[in-house]
Amino acid sequence: MGILKKHPTFLLGLGITVLFLGIGLFRIEFLDTLELKLYDVRMNLRGDAESQSNVVMVDIDNDSIEKLGRWPWPRSLLAEGIGKINSGEPKVIGLNIILSEPEENTGLKEIEDLEKLFTKTLLNDSGDKGFTFLNEISAVKERLDNDKILAESLKKSGNVILPVFF
Repeated sequence: MGILKKHPTFLLGLGITVLFLGIGLFRIEFLDTLELKLYDVRMNLRGDAESQSNVVMVDIDNDSIEKLGRWPWPRSLLAEGIGKINSGEPKVIGLNIILSEPEENTGLKEIEDLEKLFTKTLLNDSGDKGFTFLNEISAVKERLDNDKILAESLKKSGNVILPVFF
């Protein structure tokens, strides 16, 4: 009596196990494609998942960069975005952007240099008009200080969580 006739189920089970181990090890592309297609069908049959929470993700993606300009954006633009998000009255805003250094604003630096030069050279000779001009320079500096604008937006919002960088 042969081993095939004596233990047919054992040999059949062993053969099937070896077959599937071979398929698993050699990753046949047709079976991978079939598995992904069947997964898509199962997900479509399941229907749309109902959201259990009111979490909304606002991402910075390629479309945003095309519309708003190249990265990094000025911090005043981030402040404007936080203001728009905050208008929806969220409980919390998580800002996942590390702002470890002050923004380099060449326009602000130029205005500060101009203010120093004016104070050194012309302020004493210009009288009240000079102080008016100096006040206007200070107002322009505040409008150009994107770090301050963002800080005020974060403070006004009161619900923004920032990441920590170690």
